[in-house]
Amino acid sequence: MIDDDRLFADPVAYLQQSGLVRDPYPAYARLRAHDGVLHADDGRFVLSTYADVHDALVSRQLSNVETAVRESANCQHMPQHSAWDDYKTLMLPRLDGDDHRDLRHLLRRPFRRDTMGPCRDTVRNAATECIGRMLDAGRGDLVEELCAPIAFESIVRFVGLTDVAYEEARAWAQSAIQGIDPASAQDDDSIARTQSAAEAISALIGHEIRSRTPESPQDVLDHCAIVARDEMNTSHAASVSNAMFFIAAGVIDGQHVQACILHALLSEPGTLRSLRSGEVTVRAVIDECLRFESPVHLSHRWAHADAEIGGTTIPSGSALVLLTGSANRDPHIFEHPDILDIHRPNASEHLSAGAGVHSCLGVPFWFQLCELMLDVIVEATASIEIAVPSAELDWYDLLQFRGPRHLPVTIS
Repeated sequence: MIDDDRLFADPVAYLQQSGLVRDPYPAYARLRAHDGVLHADDGRFVLSTYADVHDALVSRQLSNVETAVRESANCQHMPQHSAWDDYKTLMLPRLDGDDHRDLRHLLRRPFRRDTMGPCRDTVRNAATECIGRMLDAGRGDLVEELCAPIAFESIVRFVGLTDVAYEEARAWAQSAIQGIDPASAQDDDSIARTQSAAEAISALIGHEIRSRTPESPQDVLDHCAIVARDEMNTSHAASVSNAMFFIAAGVIDGQHVQACILHALLSEPGTLRSLRSGEVTVRAVIDECLRFESPVHLSHRWAHADAEIGGTTIPSGSALVLLTGSANRDPHIFEHPDILDIHRPNASEHLSAGAGVHSCLGVPFWFQLCELMLDVIVEATASIEIAVPSAELDWYDLLQFRGPRHLPVTIS
């Protein structure tokens, strides 16, 4: 039973505290029907319809950077200082305007259409080995035994870290995952471990970038070395910070994207049969799964100038919450949105990768990773089914990075 008074007073807190994160869609429908732009009791504006979320994502009056509005108004909804905030100031998601445009243009070079080319065989072999171990046992946990290790293997190879750097990268990635997991203790010791991991990986990446002089760049660090050498005044620091960001985001997003796609796919067995038969393309399946079961349900924006969204004036200095998971189920855009339909003609219009200048730079990488993962599953297995009832699955209890913590299956 949804408590409308609590939902409309503070949607985010209510969804996360009431256990509705596992299935937030009925609550999303209430929000869309009640008021597309909801002014919550804590002062934040909460957007739930596709049109409003999309308009906010592409608006030039809204910033992706909370520091952009600190001086313009007394905004009480800024994120707390984290153990690695010192490294965030030059990361791509924390920049706006010309700084963001220029750095994005430089760093997008490795994210080409065949972005996984140099490491594709290595990642495919690793995925095949993961599936093989589960086949030998007849069962397994797709998140723990496939999604997590493949996300790590693919991103460190893509970034260009050598084998000797794996332990530092693994410690950094684990710290990043724990940092977004409310089930992990955020005490002084864990914060100190995160800081130590950040310092270790930044020193290693900095050494790698300084030592490289690529003529034909092959990976992210090669491109970062060129940026650091040729392009920007703050280029070395920016290159190190963004290489750190790609590793952390790659592991977190890579795991959640794969896990959400597999959960959606295996929840509708007919979808996997259609994929095996060649009736649909892998790309169509991925798009519809990402629309249906988005790995990111929430993002933030801050108004650095007055803006109008959905007929509502958003005053300068305001904080906004964009419920992308709700937008992806908006019936005004997607017919019968609560049905997984791999033949949906407009599935690719989902907002799971954002929109506008801050749309996800890694989309080509994630699609290729998921295509590879699904290809291996289709080729290596005859049957794969979720082993427990849906209600018993363990989920990450937060909206910003949503997905199953474990996905036990039987496999043959």
